[in-house]
Parts: sequence; structure tokens; C-alpha cells
Amino acid sequence: MPAHIDAPTPGSTVDPLWFYIRGWLWLGSRQDEIAAVGAWCGDALLGETATLAIRPDVSAALALPAGTRTGFEFFARHPAAVPQKQFSVQVRGRFRDGSEAPALATFDVAAGERESWLERPATAPVGRTHEDRAAHWLAPLERAGGIGVEIGAAGRPVPGIEPIYVDCYTSFGDSPVSADYYGHACSLPFRDNSLDYVASSHVIEHVADPIAALAEWYRVLRPGGLIYMVVPDRRFTWDSSRPLTTVEHLLSDHERGTTPADDTHIDDFVHIVDWSRFLPSIPSGEVPARKLEMARVMHESVARGLPVNIHFHVFEPANVLALLDALRGWKPTRFDWQIVDHAERYPAGNPDGFLVVVRVNKSWSDKIESWWHRFQTRRDRKHPLRPGAEPFAEFAKKCAGIGGVR
Repeated sequence: MPAHIDAPTPGSTVDPLWFYIRGWLWLGSRQDEIAAVGAWCGDALLGETATLAIRPDVSAALALPAGTRTGFEFFARHPAAVPQKQFSVQVRGRFRDGSEAPALATFDVAAGERESWLERPATAPVGRTHEDRAAHWLAPLERAGGIGVEIGAAGRPVPGIEPIYVDCYTSFGDSPVSADYYGHACSLPFRDNSLDYVASSHVIEHVADPIAALAEWYRVLRPGGLIYMVVPDRRFTWDSSRPLTTVEHLLSDHERGTTPADDTHIDDFVHIVDWSRFLPSIPSGEVPARKLEMARVMHESVARGLPVNIHFHVFEPANVLALLDALRGWKPTRFDWQIVDHAERYPAGNPDGFLVVVRVNKSWSDKIESWWHRFQTRRDRKHPLRPGAEPFAEFAKKCAGIGGVR
């Protein structure tokens, strides 16, 4: 039963907080019975995937039919904060009946040192609610005269803060959206270096180009400002069966300027999400036809240049931390920022996501500009808004009858 690990290379050094595992396996007649492939260190599960990918190179080498799914890729994370300098990883398979396949591969890797930018300050709160963490990170900024924005709060705003609310949709489900100004995650109506925080909850997955959104948030934040971002964790949502989005994929989407009017991600979303959780009211026998119809409507919308609202990408803590790290050194961005807090299964009342809090650092010229904005904001709370910022009520009137998005 052949299996091969492409990455990491045995004996290489990895960051124990996240490292990428990629490879392939072929279990012959039992291939279609595979439920998951995971990586283990002793009894600790480091990461797993429930989705196998098509590997044309493997199919050609093993003379398998085109479209055979043999590849796997996922991010792994060592559960210990600072594990031993070297640890052994075993890749295992699990069948749908609950039984395990024999160990597919075993390799040793060296543990690199944790970078200081990921260290959590000793003063970070230990609670797993917005009342704990938003009160710790964001509320003090407001008490000091600062101001922030929450993007896409709809009917579930982060409690305990008083931001300017922006949105680009006029309804959420069957409920109308209330916001202060029109704004998109990738295009906010604020001046450079003018805000103390950017908050978002379950927004980034709806953005076709998450790097563009992060760049926009970085732009509007003053030096020392915070990104307070709650992201759905693929493992606990209807996206659990979708392959984890890689950093390389996100970088590629940014380089090609991916927009919501893009059909690259439609089939991945429609055909791979767990429909028993996505739309549980639909009888299982009707799901195949509904998938085809949904995909057809979305592809037709994109063909007309219209956006679609889907989960473009899927996340876990590991690939978000890896992305934030990559953007520190990637030439088009080189963001100067530091992760100051992160929490999994967050918030406690709806633990299907995770929190990341990022502090932005900038140049002295940015600091000088931010001081000027701070002075003006204390005189006029609307000062951070750019001239021509569109009140949400006016935007909603324009969108009446045309879908609520521009």
C-alpha cells in the first residue's frame, strides 16, 4: 500500500505551531473508504483532513483512472508550546467504519524556536468570550478617545464596544442590516492611520481576496492599532469536508486580483460543503439536484459580472497564523505587525471559530499622521471618515430591489 510524504522533508526544521504536510496514498480497493488522513505524535493528533485531492502525477505514475483522489494536504500543529527539539510524526488513515489503516508513513522533524511575534503577553485575558477579550483589547482604546470600525456585524455585533459600523449588504438572511456607512472589507471609507481598531467576526471567509482585506485594515489603522478578527474554524462548520486553503492559494488569489465576481471557488463550495449542516432542511435525495442548480445560478451570475456571496476560503488557526507570518516578509506587503492574542473554540457561546488579535506597527511618519487624526477625532468623531463616505441608509435605498450588494 504505497504512500509518500512530499512535505516536510524528513529531518527538516519546522515551526511546531504550524507546519504543512503534503503527500499521497493509494490503498487500492479501500481507497474510497478513507474518511480522513491525519498526523500524530504519539497519542496527540497534530492535524488531519477529510478530503483527498486529485493528483495527476500520482495517477500517471500508478496508472490510475483520471480523477482518482490520492493526494492529501493539511496543516499540523504540535500541542505543546515548546516541544522537544525533535519529534516523530506518523501519518495514519481512518476508514469510514471507524477502523484505522496501518501507519502510512513515519518521519522525524526538528522543532524550530517559536518567534516572539507569536508570544501571548502575560496580561492577556484567559476568558473565551467577547466580554473578556473585547473588554481587554478594544474598550480601553475607546476610553482613551480612540475609535474603531466593525465590519459586517449584521445582527451580531461584538458586545462591549461602540464602533462605526460598515456593511455592504442590506440584509442578513431574512433580517435587514443596520449600519452607519457603506463599506466593504477591501474598501473602507476611512483615512489612512485614522482608526484604533478593526473588528470583524465571520467576515474574512466571505472575502474573495483576504489579503486585500488585511491590507485595507492595515492601511486604516494607526500605529499600535489592533485587528480583532474572529474566523470560522473549518473543523466545526459545514466547511469541514473542504480542503484547507493554503497560503500559496491566498497569495495567488491576491496576485491575480480575485474579486467576488469570480467562479474559481464556486464548485469547491457548492459540491464539497456538508449539506446536512449547510441546508439541513433539504432531503438528502434532493441534494445532488440542488447542488447543480446552485452552481448553475452562481456561474451565470459571475458570467454577467455579478458577485457571489460564498465561503471563498476555509481556515483553521494554523493557516491563518501562517498567512499572517507570510505577509510580514512577502514583498508586496511586508506588514509590520505582531500577534498579541489568539484563542480557539471562540467565543464560548458559539465555539465554531477562533480569535486572532494583531497589533499593527508603522513608521514615524504614520505615527505623526495618526496623532493629527487623533486630535481631530476628539473634536469630531466623524473625522476618520473620508470625504464622500456614503451613509448606509442612502446605500440601502439605492440597492432596494437589486440584491443589496454593490
